[in-house]
Amino acid sequence: MATVIPFTVKTTVTFGGRAVSQAGFGNALFVSHHNVFTPRFQQYTDTDSMLESGFADGHPAVKWASGVFAGKQAPDFITIGRGAVDAYTIQVNEGAEEDDILSVNMDFNGTASSFAYTVLLADVGDSQALGDGLAALIQADAAITTATSDANGLITVVPASLVTPITFGVALNTTIFTTTSETPSEILTAIRAVMDDYSTVSSESHIKTDQDLYAIYAETADMLYLFSTSDTDTYSPVVTDDVFSIAKGKQYQYTTGVFNEQSDIEFPEGAMAGTFLNLSPSYNFTLNLQDLVGITPSNLTQDQKSALITKNGNFYELEYGVGTLKEGFTSNGDFIDRSRFGLWLKLRSQESMFTTMKGLADRSSALAYSDAGISIVRSNLYTDVINVGIRNGAILSGFSQDSAGKTISYQPIVDTSTRANQTNTAIGQRLWEGFEIEVVYNSSIHHIDSNGYIVNNRVAG
Repeated sequence: MATVIPFTVKTTVTFGGRAVSQAGFGNALFVSHHNVFTPRFQQYTDTDSMLESGFADGHPAVKWASGVFAGKQAPDFITIGRGAVDAYTIQVNEGAEEDDILSVNMDFNGTASSFAYTVLLADVGDSQALGDGLAALIQADAAITTATSDANGLITVVPASLVTPITFGVALNTTIFTTTSETPSEILTAIRAVMDDYSTVSSESHIKTDQDLYAIYAETADMLYLFSTSDTDTYSPVVTDDVFSIAKGKQYQYTTGVFNEQSDIEFPEGAMAGTFLNLSPSYNFTLNLQDLVGITPSNLTQDQKSALITKNGNFYELEYGVGTLKEGFTSNGDFIDRSRFGLWLKLRSQESMFTTMKGLADRSSALAYSDAGISIVRSNLYTDVINVGIRNGAILSGFSQDSAGKTISYQPIVDTSTRANQTNTAIGQRLWEGFEIEVVYNSSIHHIDSNGYIVNNRVAG
């Protein structure tokens, strides 16, 4: 019997090749303790917008962001997270001399102000007196209820309002320590519940127990953790409970720390991030010898530098008259560029495989459980990931010869296994097993050992 076809021409369009959400490698999060905004995070394109939103000039978040934006690979924007404020404290420089200025900036509900105390001869060597001098000026402001110093020159400030936005920033001979009662895990979990598009995290807190907790979180969340410290224990060869020793002992792969005497003021972790954030991990890169814009170089002895390197710590110094970071270690002795590339390879490979299967599903099809089916995944993996890494320089390819004349292949290897090798259990679960990816990472040269020879003459021949 004939069937009626109710149309002369019919075309059905299926939109394939949809872009999936990709993990970003250019966004960094800085966890700050403040009440500038209510949400758990805010994104900024420059430091001017941070100042306009209520962060005081010299605030830790502003200092960190300044380093990021000054970098050669600065991102388009950065993310500032929010941890609840427990206490506002300001540390004065206990070594201040007569006529030095102790000063701090404040932003209260969008109004900027500053306080400056000139050190008297009688104040020199008396931390309490130094703290009292600056505290008296701060307390006189209508936005402040009390400002009191302890015997170590640490001023505790109580604002007149606990909900009105207020922040403090360093100016001269001061350091800001705004503490929080929230744990790193609580803060990061709250932020990631609403936004998790960042690959690098740093924090206002330089307390070593907090730094260890941030490292633990980062290691399990596939992101980098950058931190700094001014703790002199880190360059002592006999101290084993400093933050570098702790991180080394736990063999953190994605954690990188740098020693700097001004870390609590300048936040060099921001400048470190600014050297690579806007650069895809598929490009050849090293943190070694990078210039940290705006960061004061250390002047360490050879023994101190040796102790830092032994603990897989990093430092920033002048070499040949220019700023150079040494060496880009992660806490387990690997390098941050290799760790970042590893995350890129993992996440981009996952995205490529998902896109292959999703594209077929969108066309009312499926990835066949066969050698032909898995070969499609392999082909797309080369297109989406491996060839990109080769083209950009992070993945080595080609061949070389050793001194014995044997050929060494650097070609990537993607072993998909076969349908015949799949177990009944795997087939029943629709799980393909034995898919292996091996690439040779094109690392960088950090040191060159050369020999020079001086001769008086050469013989013809």
